[in-house]
Amino acid sequence: MNLAELDGLILIAGKTGAGKTSFMNSLIIEQMYNKERYRASESITEALKWGGFSKLTTPPHHICYTETFCQSTMVGKRKYITYHCDAKKFSLPTKDNKADFYPPYSVLGFDEIQQKFDKRKWALLKSYFSRAWELRRHNNYTVYCASQYGNVDSSMRELFTYVISVEEKWLDWSKDKYAHRQSCWSYKVFETFADYEAYRTTKKEELVLFGGVHSYDGDIRKCYDGEGYRAYWYNGRENENYTQEQNVPIGYNARDFRNFNERNAVV
Repeated sequence: MNLAELDGLILIAGKTGAGKTSFMNSLIIEQMYNKERYRASESITEALKWGGFSKLTTPPHHICYTETFCQSTMVGKRKYITYHCDAKKFSLPTKDNKADFYPPYSVLGFDEIQQKFDKRKWALLKSYFSRAWELRRHNNYTVYCASQYGNVDSSMRELFTYVISVEEKWLDWSKDKYAHRQSCWSYKVFETFADYEAYRTTKKEELVLFGGVHSYDGDIRKCYDGEGYRAYWYNGRENENYTQEQNVPIGYNARDFRNFNERNAVV
């Protein structure tokens, strides 16, 4: 078994900086060239058009979606850009809910999933959200979810078909005739979240389904917007300036202590 054969709802987990997002994007980019997946999507779409869904059109070239900009730079292959998706709009359509609409067999990548469906929020989701994750397989969606240590609700953990733990990332040189940079990751695959969680504690290798080194034929850092979440820091601050108040030495009077406590209050 290998990474290309994994299908379903797949959690990509690991510590901060391990390379979860870049690893996920590399898998999605490789799926851009999966002609069998694309033809299967086109076949179902054509059947739906004959059945009355006359406005459906399969996106050109591929059916891969990410939340932020991601493009292919694989050596010797045509360059593609992913289409946009939104984890908060991955839901079933209802009269009161405008959900995003993806072709069958689409590949979707949701990053920082713990921010969107954490342990407190999942139970509060309306059924058309939670049911979409449960029924994903009935429209043959492959969904990658990147999260620090899989910090998502237990109800969602049970839905994952596989968990990939990204251990380390690095750049290397290709071994072919025309030398170029390659992106590499070491990883381990688990069949269930329970196996992944147990492995983190025990390090028992029998819990690992398989593992190895995954390589992307190019520099993955040039493929996606790794600074997209910078936008969070500038939300609503169009008319503000950076904090520039100088620090002052603390004295021995009540006012200095009060000012210090206000500045350094325990959250």
